Amino acid sequence: SYYGPASGAGMALRALRNPAAAGRRPLRMGGVGLGAGVIAAWMLPGDWLTFYEINPLVLRLSGEYFTYLRDCAGSGDVVMGDARLSLEREAAAAAEPLDLLVIDAFSSDAIPLHLLTREAFGIYFKRLRPDGVLAVHLSNLFLDLEPLVRGLALDAGKKAVLIDNPEDEASGSEAATWMLVTGNEKFLNEPLIKAGAAALPAKPGTLVFTDQYSNLFRLLRR
Repeated sequence: SYYGPASGAGMALRALRNPAAAGRRPLRMGGVGLGAGVIAAWMLPGDWLTFYEINPLVLRLSGEYFTYLRDCAGSGDVVMGDARLSLEREAAAAAEPLDLLVIDAFSSDAIPLHLLTREAFGIYFKRLRPDGVLAVHLSNLFLDLEPLVRGLALDAGKKAVLIDNPEDEASGSEAATWMLVTGNEKFLNEPLIKAGAAALPAKPGTLVFTDQYSNLFRLLRR
């Protein structure tokens, strides 16, 4: 329900499929956090999707109680283990780069901070194409992750767009907050992305965490 057409992930995929943004070639995508595997429903024939999942129980439940992986129109696989380490190994091995990397591991109150550091973002953009897009799911009841992800984006020399979609009962979509990070100007200028971008405060704050420094207290919602 967080992956509807108006969500950040949905809008990124729709914009990347636009011939003006990425041509008509199949897309290669990565998803950090398997869950039920819902995002596989977005894949078309010829697309490739790799999920990165650390919990074997999640993999078992996604196959026992859901059919998204089995019904996926594209191809793909599930890489077990820590997503950051897996992505780093793939980047070092010069694996075929990704068009889109979706990071959806922060919705609970125990978030994996090693996925939100300067070094982690460096790995993500080594794994992505030069014009690739990083989509980060920010929805969280307790933590305001927007300043951190925006700060990490700017620190990496990229631009960030906030997508804040409301609940839509007709399509079954939940309200969700996403941030799309990229250096791809054509993508950022897509009418779909420009129309969906949320307005920013006059002086948005930013943070940058590193592998040596992080402070969750600075992210607590007031």
